[in-house]
Amino acid sequence: AVAHGGGDGGGGDRGGGARSVDRRVVRGPARFIPTADEWCHEFSWSGVPKDGSKTTVQPNANKFKKLSVIPTSMYHNVSEVRTNDDTLITVKLMLFFQLDSIEKMLACTNDPIADFVNAASADVIAFCSGLNYENFLTLTGASASTKSGNCMKGASLKRYFRWRVA
Repeated sequence: AVAHGGGDGGGGDRGGGARSVDRRVVRGPARFIPTADEWCHEFSWSGVPKDGSKTTVQPNANKFKKLSVIPTSMYHNVSEVRTNDDTLITVKLMLFFQLDSIEKMLACTNDPIADFVNAASADVIAFCSGLNYENFLTLTGASASTKSGNCMKGASLKRYFRWRVA
C-alpha cells in the first residue's frame, strides 16, 4: 500500500507557509491502518475492458489500493502494423513484467500499463516497418526467443519494471 500524509514544509498551515505531502510505501503482508492525517493512494490503471477482451486495454479499468509486486503477464494485440512491402498485419504479444521499484514507478507514471502498451506498440511498429512480410515471419520467432533477446526497447520502463516479450 502507498500512504500519503501531511508533513509541512516548515511553515505549517498558518502564515501562508507551503505544505508538503509525504509518501510512505508499506510493504506486506502487513496490517496497515493509516494515521489521522494520511490517506491511501488509489491506483487507476489501464486494464481489461468491460467487454472482456483480453488483448486490448481500456484506461482506468483497473482500480485498486494494494499494489502487487509479483511477476504477471498480459496479452496485447498491435493491429494495423504495416511492413515495408505494404502488408497489414496484427502482431500478438504476451508481455511479462514485474514491478521492481515502487518509488521510481510512482515518480515516473500514473499508469504503467498504458506505458507498456504504448512502448510495445511503438517498438513493434518500428521493428516491422523495416521488414518485408517474409522477413517478418522469419525474424519474429527469433526476436521472441530469450536466446536472441527481443526487439522491444522500452528503456524508460526498465527504470522500475523488469519485463520481456514473448
